Amino acid sequence: MKRLNMYLDRLFEDLPNSEQTVKVKEEITRDLEEKVADLIEEGKTEEDAVNKVIVEFGDIEEIKREMDLPQNTFNRKRELARINLNFSIWGSALIIALAVFINFY
Repeated sequence: MKRLNMYLDRLFEDLPNSEQTVKVKEEITRDLEEKVADLIEEGKTEEDAVNKVIVEFGDIEEIKREMDLPQNTFNRKRELARINLNFSIWGSALIIALAVFINFY
């Protein structure tokens, strides 16, 4: 089970230590430990059961996306502000260039 806990710690290390993250991690830990116990009851060794559970669980990217993390929201707003600034600069440059072009011809 140590290996399972280390695996989950590694998956959750880049997430903030918020109440929501802790609850999700505890729920996933409980579910995976139950799955390991079920596999052990079916006759698998603990190592095989843990390996199978880890492989079946896969990645938590979808869970990360579903969790509305404030940091992600901040990064998203920052990215949108940067894009808006770029469009404003390029739009202004285009309007100025068109005005200059029209005045010369």
